Amino acid sequence: MLKNEKFYEKSDIEDMLPEAEVTEPGKYWAIGDNGRAYSATYTLKYGGVFFFCIPAAVKILGYVPA
Repeated sequence: MLKNEKFYEKSDIEDMLPEAEVTEPGKYWAIGDNGRAYSATYTLKYGGVFFFCIPAAVKILGYVPA
């Protein structure tokens, strides 16, 4: 695990994910189905997109503010 990488137990993931969609630009953690959190940045510059580097096999379950 990387020094700044976060890891969550699968049982805790559902409780921590917000119900609403992300609308504010800023830094977030993208929570994967593998329990890992990946650094993500949301920007409105290109019509509201996330920038992150996540393995293709990982499904993103949601985002939490960093």
